[in-house]
Amino acid sequence: MVDMEMLAIHQFLSTTPLPHTCLRIVSDEVSHELDLDLINATYDQNTGMTVTAPLIKHLLQNPQKILPLVKMGKTFSSLQKDLAEAIEKIVKAIDDSSLDEEEHEHPDDRRLHDQTSC
Repeated sequence: MVDMEMLAIHQFLSTTPLPHTCLRIVSDEVSHELDLDLINATYDQNTGMTVTAPLIKHLLQNPQKILPLVKMGKTFSSLQKDLAEAIEKIVKAIDDSSLDEEEHEHPDDRRLHDQTSC
């Protein structure tokens, strides 16, 4: 899968000395339709938050939307766990590679590093 936003970020960061990696979690299927009525009725653009009272009102008026919303919540919960595991693996890989680099440093390089670190 090619993700245009991630590609743009990668292309920009590739022009800098900053190490980087891109990770994207996809939460819906191609066939999934966004419920714009639900979003428009419950989303506060000023705060970026879902407003509870309009959400409850909208769901009471449209009970057929409750089950898909519950399914989406379960999907997000599962994706949060997947994302946390992926981040832990990336951090561990970075830590492991840092340790490998330290083991291969010349003793003079290590002394210089110790003198310059804060």
